[in-house]
Amino acid sequence: EDTKQRMCKLANVTEVKAHLVSSALFASLVVVLAGAAVDSFQFDFSGLARVALGEEGSHRPYSLIALGQQLPAASGEPNSFGIHCIQVVFFLFSLVVIVIYHFLLILLWLWP
Repeated sequence: EDTKQRMCKLANVTEVKAHLVSSALFASLVVVLAGAAVDSFQFDFSGLARVALGEEGSHRPYSLIALGQQLPAASGEPNSFGIHCIQVVFFLFSLVVIVIYHFLLILLWLWP
């Protein structure tokens, strides 16, 4: 009779290595979530745009989450259905799919 076994048991690894992989997968998920919130790039305006925006306005840092939140403000019609669809697709493919992927990896590793 075939009984269900965890992938870490099927891979024939020791308990220490199984916990190491689980910890690494969880740490990777934490890094992804932290990276989405940390400012990762910025726009630096120079020339006449810098003069028009001022010294503070000429440097605009963005994180993944901040960029997604700013999408409606950057469009001509911020409350339109289309821009909100673009915003949902942006967050779906840049963040949600990655988080689901990590949860599935952890689930496949631990669940029998």
